[in-house]
Amino acid sequence: MAQLAIENGITVTPVPGANACLTALVASGLPSTPFFFGAFLPKSKKNRKEQLEKWKQIPATVVLYEAPHRIADVLEEILAVWGDRQMAFGRELTKLHEEFWRGTISQAISHLKENPPRGEFVLVIAQAEEKPPDEEVKDPLDAVREKIAQGVPKKEALSEIAKQFKIPKRDLYNRLIQEQEKE
Repeated sequence: MAQLAIENGITVTPVPGANACLTALVASGLPSTPFFFGAFLPKSKKNRKEQLEKWKQIPATVVLYEAPHRIADVLEEILAVWGDRQMAFGRELTKLHEEFWRGTISQAISHLKENPPRGEFVLVIAQAEEKPPDEEVKDPLDAVREKIAQGVPKKEALSEIAKQFKIPKRDLYNRLIQEQEKE
């Protein structure tokens, strides 16, 4: 809308006001530059996981919004995909029952089990650690073996690694089968 107004010679003047994203970011104690605002994650678990995978290595503090009825599940999914990062959350910002909490993702999950979530949440999550150089050149088949050793079903491990390395799942599956036949 602003672009349309500008194109038609209408002056656009922003009016500052309360902003939950920036309020939580400043109060979090995490680095505020750079930061990435992701708003709400998708509602479906599958789409959330895909989005989290895409954002896993963003080199910035990540700010997300989440509803109280999904917060525990979303934090579990973030923990599974991103690992146990430092984080903070704010809820009911600028209201009577405002709360800020700081710790790790796993500690946040424990906190919310003891304190039932109420109100809208703003999650502020530390950026990803830089990947060690040797991790980037890992053989996809090694990564599949690691996933399987961690208890991930073979089909799911193949899908995840094929997507991560942007290679056809069938090629990866065929390599795994060939290796197993040699043993």
